[in-house]
Amino acid sequence: MLIDNLIPYILLCLVLVISPGPNTFLIFSTASSAGKNDALLKILGLVIATYCHGFLSLFGISLIVLKSPILFNTIKILGALYLFYLGAKFIWQAWFFSKKAPTIAKVKKLSVIKNFSAGFITQILNPKVSTFYIAAFPQFINFNSPHYYLSGTILISIHVLTIAIWFTVMTFFVHKFTLNKGSGNLSRVTIAISGILLVYFAILLGLQPLPSIQS
Repeated sequence: MLIDNLIPYILLCLVLVISPGPNTFLIFSTASSAGKNDALLKILGLVIATYCHGFLSLFGISLIVLKSPILFNTIKILGALYLFYLGAKFIWQAWFFSKKAPTIAKVKKLSVIKNFSAGFITQILNPKVSTFYIAAFPQFINFNSPHYYLSGTILISIHVLTIAIWFTVMTFFVHKFTLNKGSGNLSRVTIAISGILLVYFAILLGLQPLPSIQS
């Protein structure tokens, strides 16, 4: 059989994607303030970064990172600083627009590249995803099989599809809800809460120890 334990893997992907993390608040805040197009570009960044995580794990490169404390800590610090930057930026926007802009429409939109990059960097530096592909993902692959690259690619694509569907549905739901409410205050509160939670995740990431691995 090409893939064993497919149902448990799909359920694990659902739990991983649905559980709140940096991506959740990034997309939620974007959809409720800048709009669905900006959020969809960030989702594309999440998708591409997830494929990167998956193939790094499939080819054993992620394990190399775990075996190098210097490399691990460098990536960890960069990730924490980026999440802190995003959080601080959202908090600043919430404060600024609460004073200067009464409506959602006046929230400054980012370029295509900046939106994509925000999603990509948030996901590529996401410790939850890194841990998944280092600790859980290999358990679903038979590395003795001649088709393990194919089965690994299929499993990665299942995870990516779960991400794309979940965050796209979230984007349209949040955007529609915000438009129906027609309240700039709602968007600003969402941005502020998202910013605070991103700063919280940045602190958690900065304090994360090097995971122990089996030699």
